[in-house]
Amino acid sequence: MNLVTSGGRDAIDRALDRALDYLRDAQSDDGEFASQVCAQRDMRGVVAPDSNYFATSQVLWSLGFVFHRRVVAPMRRRASEFVRAGGEGGAWRFFSPKVWRRDAHDVDTTACAAAAILSYEPAFDASATVERLIEARDAEQRFVRRIGAVDPPEVDAVTNANALWLLGDDPRALGAARWLDAVIERGAGREHSPWYASEFALFHAASRALYTGARALESARPAMLRALSHSALADGSYGDALDTALAVCALHNLGATRSDHAARAVTALLSMQRRDGSWPSCAAWSRPGPRPAWWGGGAWATALAVEAIVRTASDRGAARR
Repeated sequence: MNLVTSGGRDAIDRALDRALDYLRDAQSDDGEFASQVCAQRDMRGVVAPDSNYFATSQVLWSLGFVFHRRVVAPMRRRASEFVRAGGEGGAWRFFSPKVWRRDAHDVDTTACAAAAILSYEPAFDASATVERLIEARDAEQRFVRRIGAVDPPEVDAVTNANALWLLGDDPRALGAARWLDAVIERGAGREHSPWYASEFALFHAASRALYTGARALESARPAMLRALSHSALADGSYGDALDTALAVCALHNLGATRSDHAARAVTALLSMQRRDGSWPSCAAWSRPGPRPAWWGGGAWATALAVEAIVRTASDRGAARR
């Protein structure tokens, strides 16, 4: 599909209409976009519903790029209300109270929740959250996974990138940015991101932090662009729907707004849309160990695909306002 032809514009509009209808119907009355958990990475085994603040935060951010569709505003308002309700003294747990499990406050969910709310409500006071995150650093000034964690603390590269999404140029985050830059330059993302399903999660999170103001990650831009340009498959995709959408959004975050890689990937992404308007539920993050579990969900995959399509089509003049 040519993204700049009339047929391309019409097809894109139809795809977006179907996707947004799916997301509207998938959103719970309280504003949540639920996810799923499965014992298999391909998400094809027994799948159970899951309720957490992380997935809805991601959807809230992605839908911010679809400002020209009226159906989006009420979805974002309700999603923001759901995420805000989960804050506890500036920090968030991964699971919502709908899940019979009380986990510790974690850096990933806390940073993403506050940053996503700020993307919708710029006047939101995130100062308490910033201080909670600063408390969650190790001796090397990297962010650990758990707030108030006991030794030995776990350090994840994507978690550090998400902390930088909220903290931006805060000098107290400089140590984390330098470490993250070194990880990306060495191509060691998988080694340092055991909780995420693919390397594209790191490129997406780090590029988003850079896009929103974490200028200390600027030196990592060339390495991320090289990795993304070399990772595209023959059909233009980057693998499954989620990885492809993560890669496209990362390209845009990095300034490759008219990249042929992005256009070809979006063409592949459009071919993956299902009849109900969604994109397939793909594993996004995991619980490593002897009994692993994988989390994903059609809502996040669909919202991220929508973001990828809208940003690419807009840059190529193929989206109707």
